[in-house]
Amino acid sequence: IEHSSRPVVVTHANPSFFFEHKRNKSNDVLRAISSNGGIIGLATYPALCPSGTTLRTFCEMVARTVDLMGIEHVGIGTHFNTACLPWLIDRLLADRMSDEDVARLFGDNYLRVLLQVLRGS
Repeated sequence: IEHSSRPVVVTHANPSFFFEHKRNKSNDVLRAISSNGGIIGLATYPALCPSGTTLRTFCEMVARTVDLMGIEHVGIGTHFNTACLPWLIDRLLADRMSDEDVARLFGDNYLRVLLQVLRGS
């Protein structure tokens, strides 16, 4: 990350504070991603989550990651598990996340970084 002149996107991983797994990232790596302007795509993939993860605990992990990195550096990486999206969106809105922040998580942040990289700015 420190050698990249462009934002780095980790598309399918979770913080290691949520679950220790070789694909999940430490707080130091998460901070480096945000400092670089990049994004982590939080993964709904069961192998990257602790056993017994509920919608509430996943959304709490989302909120904690946003607190660590900033809303503009977090997205959702569904790992093709799009059936969970309506539940995630509803839960995050019920937890008082704004419509704008939910839109950032579910696509706007990825679009911003993609356009930035493609335009070279």
